[in-house]
Parts: sequence; C-alpha cells; structure tokens
Amino acid sequence: MELSIQRIEEIYQEKLNLLKELVTCLSLERDSLINLDIGKLWALMEEKQKILESIDIKAKQVRDIIEESYPDREIPVKDHRRIRGLSQKIADLKEEIKTRVRENVSFIQDSLGFINEMISVLVTGGRPAFSYDPVVKNKKKMSSIIYYKEV
Repeated sequence: MELSIQRIEEIYQEKLNLLKELVTCLSLERDSLINLDIGKLWALMEEKQKILESIDIKAKQVRDIIEESYPDREIPVKDHRRIRGLSQKIADLKEEIKTRVRENVSFIQDSLGFINEMISVLVTGGRPAFSYDPVVKNKKKMSSIIYYKEV
C-alpha cells in the first residue's frame, strides 16, 4: 500500500507539471492570437493535444493503481491526506486553465465578430441593408461605394 500511494504522489506531481505546461501553452496561444501568428498557433495546438493525451494517461495510471491496491476503490484517510495538497494544486490549475481557455475563446469570437462587421460594411458600402424596407418593384439596388469610386 505504501508503494502505491508513493506512486500516486509521483503521478500527481507529473500531472501537475503537465498542467503547468498547458497553462504556458495557453499563454503563448493568447500571444499568438494577438499577434496573428497562425503558424505558431498550429504548433501550439499540436503541443496542447500531446499534453492532454499525457494527462489522460496519468489519470488512467492512477485509476489502475487504485483498482489494484484498494479493492473497495477507497483510499484510506491517512493516505488520502498525503495526496490532498497535490489534489488541491491540480484543481487550482484546472480552474486557471478553464479561465484562460474562456478568455482565448472570447478573444477569437470578438475578433471574428469584428471581421464579420468589417466585411458587412465593405459589401454594403456602409449603407443600411434594405432587408427591413417594404418591397417595392423596380427599386434599384444601390451599388457598393467601393465600386462607385472605382468607376
């Protein structure tokens, strides 16, 4: 039992290090989003995927140890106290990761919304769309300001 709890502590420490790497990747991802470094974003995506796969492997290893060493799947209180600190650090890092992911997703959504608005302005020429006007036959559609200025 002592060996199994030590092994769980080691795995938790490894998982903690992987989560720290993931936080670093998310910070770099934010910088790449701000600087529009698409090449780096692809590399970070691959790195994040590898880290997530490693985290899943660590979680499976812990489950296997618990199933093997603790038939009732309950870690005794004295052993649980030993890993409580690491468990709390892991939980804190998971919350930080969720926050950073939400921030990055929000940044992407805001950027795409801005691009969408800019395209709409360019297509309509800055004039309001006629979608809410009453339907009138033989009404000429206004051409885009860009085309008008070119002519």
